[in-house]
Amino acid sequence: MKRILLALVAITTIALSSFGQAPEGFKYQAVVRDAGNFILTNQAVGIQMTIQQGSIGGTTVYQETFAPTTNTYGLVNLEIGNGTVVSGDFTTIDWSAGPYYIETAVDLPRLGSPRAEGDCLPKPQELRFQRRPRRAL
Repeated sequence: MKRILLALVAITTIALSSFGQAPEGFKYQAVVRDAGNFILTNQAVGIQMTIQQGSIGGTTVYQETFAPTTNTYGLVNLEIGNGTVVSGDFTTIDWSAGPYYIETAVDLPRLGSPRAEGDCLPKPQELRFQRRPRRAL
């Protein structure tokens, strides 16, 4: 009887742990250019990401900063949701209540802070569906 119970517990544990977890962030890449449209290579930059709900300039639901260095192609790789938090909580964003927009502010050395805004598309699918209740087996 103990073996059967132990086997059932083991099977249940394995089955439940096999459900995938949504990541707590999503990848973002950008090529950093200066005002003359020249690629900035191997330079430290400051980047602030703001997720806004409803429209561009809408309610800020999350904001964070990064301090990456561009590579030889001017590329930076970030994971939104894993930067230095300024405001909000990334894990509590209800992605199904969009639309969401992302504002990117780049602080270039001695060049000021140009801003770029755009629709946050596609809506991160793995994040959008993570808040749905799970069905019983």
